[in-house]
Amino acid sequence: FKDKALYTREQANEDYEWIKQVSKKDIQDKGLKQANSSAYLNAVKGQCDLNDLWPTKDKSDSNSTENEIAKVLKEALGDI
Repeated sequence: FKDKALYTREQANEDYEWIKQVSKKDIQDKGLKQANSSAYLNAVKGQCDLNDLWPTKDKSDSNSTENEIAKVLKEALGDI
């Protein structure tokens, strides 16, 4: 099913990149405006979301990681 998707992750990434480049050119040519800066920043955020570049904000995930670290340290250090 994923192979037959009409719009792929790669195409979305290319579209975000296009928006970034057009916005960047507009910023260079006309200066920083709300419209071109918002377009640029939204494209950057979209690419980061699409490519899972943001750290998780799930508190339970963070706690489980902390618990795993504590467990490993406890095992490594023993009863020191």
